Amino acid sequence: MTQPAELDYGREEVSALRQRAKRFARWTWRLMAGLVLVAVLSHAVWLAWVTLKLNRAIAALAAAGEPSTPATLQPPVPPGHNAYDDYVAAGKITSRETTAELRIDVLDPLAPPPFEFERTRWKAYIDDCAAAIPFIDAADGAPVNVMTRQMVSPLFQQLLPELNQFRSVATFQGARAELAHDAGRDDLAIHHLSVIDPLSVAAASHPSLVGMLVGVGIRSLGAAHYLNIAHTLRIGTQPGDARPEQVKKAIEVLLDFRASGAEQLAAFRGERATQIDTLAAMDNGTMGSLLSPRQSQGWAIGRYFVRPYIRANSLTCVETTTQVIGMLNEPDWPSAKQRLLIVAPSSRLGGPFKFFAQMLLPSFDRAIEVSYHDRTDRTLAAIALAVRWYELDHGKRPASLADLVPQYLSAVPRDPMASNQPIQARLAGADPIIWSVGKNGTDEHGSQGVPGNRAGGNQGLEWAMQDRVEQLAGHPRDLSPDMQRLVDLDLDEPILSARPATRPTTQPATAASAISPPDWDDITSMTAWAENGGIASLKTRRDVYRALRFAIEDGQPATRPATQLAPAVVGTVTLGTQNVYQYAIYSDGGLLLTWPDGVSLHHRWNPAGPNPDDRGFWR
Repeated sequence: MTQPAELDYGREEVSALRQRAKRFARWTWRLMAGLVLVAVLSHAVWLAWVTLKLNRAIAALAAAGEPSTPATLQPPVPPGHNAYDDYVAAGKITSRETTAELRIDVLDPLAPPPFEFERTRWKAYIDDCAAAIPFIDAADGAPVNVMTRQMVSPLFQQLLPELNQFRSVATFQGARAELAHDAGRDDLAIHHLSVIDPLSVAAASHPSLVGMLVGVGIRSLGAAHYLNIAHTLRIGTQPGDARPEQVKKAIEVLLDFRASGAEQLAAFRGERATQIDTLAAMDNGTMGSLLSPRQSQGWAIGRYFVRPYIRANSLTCVETTTQVIGMLNEPDWPSAKQRLLIVAPSSRLGGPFKFFAQMLLPSFDRAIEVSYHDRTDRTLAAIALAVRWYELDHGKRPASLADLVPQYLSAVPRDPMASNQPIQARLAGADPIIWSVGKNGTDEHGSQGVPGNRAGGNQGLEWAMQDRVEQLAGHPRDLSPDMQRLVDLDLDEPILSARPATRPTTQPATAASAISPPDWDDITSMTAWAENGGIASLKTRRDVYRALRFAIEDGQPATRPATQLAPAVVGTVTLGTQNVYQYAIYSDGGLLLTWPDGVSLHHRWNPAGPNPDDRGFWR
């Protein structure tokens, strides 16, 4: 029986549809294969092109003698005594937890004369860190002052503890200078501050923006101390006077920006080498401790696909930072800012294809602006010294800064924050001032107003003012409630009553007069001292601070559960008429102290902490 024609027609249609589907599938696979091939070829071409450009850029750096690897970044260390090592040794002492009654973390310059509690803090701080002085003296005049830390890849993982230590040495020298000035030894004050510049050189010898900025901060701290003592500095030939040659040298150092310019150049070159090294570590999978073993295995596969992207970002970092380096050491901030807008516009780093570059490239404008702030502070400090010197020689202040030339200044200094403009001054009257145009670049004729119509004048607000103003007659003291509380605090106030420490179990106490002072660095000795009634031998508030190893800044809210370890020693101390301090020493070394207002603070004894410098102190 024959099939109907309609059925034959249906079979042919189905067959045709199948043929078309097969052809579509074949062409689809061919298209996908073609796209994959194009992607692979594009990836290979992109990788080859960006690798070629990156290698050429790095080769150009090498040909110019500029660092691009950790090995080439390592600064050469000439033979001879290296002041850097002395500053590191001194910093380990000045940055440790001290046994001072009120420990100093940051000692800001304060307008003389200091309050008595400030003198007490400074003296205690200097006494506690006196072991650092031989190292600081040994560094004086050393022929070499270069970082000795080995630079290894990956550079971004390098820790720089000595930079904080250098800052603490600068704080220590500032305290010594302030005390010497207060005691009428201005020759010693200038000598102590002369350490600031080589100390900043040591910090900035680490080729990184961090090193540079720490060096800038150290120099600015030194300038602040010079400004602090300038208006009462004695300059002459009498005992205790700062010698004219000392002051002249200080002025020359303050106005010499060549070292800071070289440090800025080295810092940006080091930053560029760090960028190259960091992205190379991502490229070759040597990310160190940032990735777990499992993550490293996944990254080994994934980095192949993003390798051109990584190298393109590395090229962007090299090109951008190199252009910024080319505009360093402009004479003033407006000129530098204008060039930054050209060589490192923010639009250049926009978009998702510059993600790694955005992370690694620093805030160029902020880093460079800070260096011009430092130059401004140092310029104002030099002028303040010169004005004071002139005043002592002539019995009056100069009519203008031009009168200081050439005996006290070689020329009227330019304002680092203004375009081709000198530092301004108003020297007549009871409130003489010198000023820079400040951050906004506009001369408001020495205005000390700050945004929000707040009154300016306190230290710490200088760069928030409309102009960066320095008062040659000294800064007014801050008598805020917190400061007034410290002023009123008498460390030598006698204790009206002190209840001997007692154990929860009955134990006879030794007569207070027969108790020997404990070893404050040993918990066993201190606990035994307290158990035997040692608290009863305390006479003043100063003794309490020392005995309890307590400073206001150190305390943390108590979290010790009531059901935890029972206290081994308990007791109370009364200061004045109402200030009752309750304390409990635990057998594990914990100290729980309750202030008169009921706030409890818990300290923990850590005899075997990870940091050897922290062992043996109340934490």
